[in-house]
Amino acid sequence: MPDVLYRINPADEPTWVGGGWDDFAHRNTAPELAGRQVLGRWWEFVSDTQTRALDRAVIARVRAGTPVEFPLRCAPPAGD
Repeated sequence: MPDVLYRINPADEPTWVGGGWDDFAHRNTAPELAGRQVLGRWWEFVSDTQTRALDRAVIARVRAGTPVEFPLRCAPPAGD
């Protein structure tokens, strides 16, 4: 599967998604999260405080000039 790619604006909201983004959304039974439908809506989809804090810390690190890359397994909620 290709990398899931996105660009964000100064408010940390996605302005572009690409790479394997749409395929990832469809494979995880979330076609409503494909393409333009997520633009400007990042924080609506980050469901818990700890994950939001981690995302904000990673974004701050990148904005400070430190590249960040890590493998991440993401799965739909149990029962879906």
